[in-house]
Amino acid sequence: MERIVCLGDWGSEPLQYQSEFFQKFSYDRIYLLGDNFYPNGVTSTHDEQWESKLNVLFPSQIPKHVCLGNHDYNGNVNAQMMYSKFEKNWNCPFFYHDVKHHAVSAHTFFIDTQIMAPAFTYYLLQACDVPSHVVGLYTFIQQSYIEKQFQWLETSLQNSNARWKIVCGHYPIFSNGPHECALELKQRLLSLLEKYKVDLYISGHDHNVQCIRKNGIHFLVSGNIFPVGYPITKTFERDTVYCNDTDPMVVYLEIQEHSLYVYAVNCLDSTKHLINILIKQ
Repeated sequence: MERIVCLGDWGSEPLQYQSEFFQKFSYDRIYLLGDNFYPNGVTSTHDEQWESKLNVLFPSQIPKHVCLGNHDYNGNVNAQMMYSKFEKNWNCPFFYHDVKHHAVSAHTFFIDTQIMAPAFTYYLLQACDVPSHVVGLYTFIQQSYIEKQFQWLETSLQNSNARWKIVCGHYPIFSNGPHECALELKQRLLSLLEKYKVDLYISGHDHNVQCIRKNGIHFLVSGNIFPVGYPITKTFERDTVYCNDTDPMVVYLEIQEHSLYVYAVNCLDSTKHLINILIKQ
């Protein structure tokens, strides 16, 4: 069995209950879903935030598989990839990458939704009032890799023979939260997930926990370890299975060869709420 904590939007100064949860809760690895360092990413591989945030919050021996988020682009995104060379349990070798969990026949793809959704990302960069050279670097990265990333993802999904296929990115495709969703992802990414029968799409960005099930895909949002999350005032998505905006929570997966359990776990007392069970023979 693989036990995986999924979490985005974690990169603020750690609070005591957050550190205690991640140090004491039992899991094998963690999927980090972007906005790893607030408010402006890191400056270098020697940024003090690696110690004050990452190493304070998470056990050093736990493997961390990493997506980038829009706030990470406010700083030096290349430093987050370069850090993989210094820290073996920080797995962010490129803007997009994958990992195979052979024992449970699971294959997870980590994508860069900022590259896939430029109009949405430009809006967020401008809202953060970042310098022009930061926008220029993002433009170069986005134009260089958007087609390559889509081609990589489709080829990788097509060639994967894993029983469980999971895609992780920062921006949600569907959400009941106050953030708008990137229409660019619905126009192109969604069709790939449906075509290749992806089981889970896991994102952050909205600071709450949600599960929305459409066309056999579970769209999970896990972005709230804070005392107060982004409010869900109305359930816009009729296919909503679960949502919580009041408790600091993470999405937690227990993956076995023929079953996949999806939980929401409260960071204050480690109680688990079963969201759904997926079964495949």
